[in-house]
Amino acid sequence: MVSKISHRVIVGPTGQPLAYEPDEDFQPVEKGGRCLDPVAAKAAAEAVANQGKK
Repeated sequence: MVSKISHRVIVGPTGQPLAYEPDEDFQPVEKGGRCLDPVAAKAAAEAVANQGKK
């Protein structure tokens, strides 16, 4: 039942989970989702940004 969905967790391109909480119109309350582990997400994003750098 859709009315029982409180949030959805999606794994992003860095492998870090993002939580999306929908409003009453099923639009995300926070655009882009919320990192469940902001420290790990920052480290993963830096690792991706540094790929290919010498």
